[in-house]
Amino acid sequence: MATRFRRSAPGVALAQVVDLGAARVRQRFAGYQGRVELLLDGHRRALGRLFESGLVFTRHGCKAARELLRAQQMLLRASDLMAQDDPVRPACDLELLFKDIEALLEKTSAIARRHHTYFLGS
Repeated sequence: MATRFRRSAPGVALAQVVDLGAARVRQRFAGYQGRVELLLDGHRRALGRLFESGLVFTRHGCKAARELLRAQQMLLRASDLMAQDDPVRPACDLELLFKDIEALLEKTSAIARRHHTYFLGS
């Protein structure tokens, strides 16, 4: 018994199969990367404001600068974790990675809320 294959009509493109799971992961990574970039930019500006105003030499300003630098390190760590994206990672590893990134983003957001006065302005 011969197997019959359907041939597409000339000029008709075959449909491409899209892995929705991988697309969701890419979209989630893009969202995290956007948040990290926004927070990093805000922290850079806040640290610059601390140095320009001379507040970094006060006790409160020094503490704020240390915490902002720690938060910036956490954000850079989150960015590094996202840069190690491996398309064949198991789903459990991805969920663990997303939890780590969420925890780092939450910690840095808490630090930013504590020192919100340095984030005001342009």
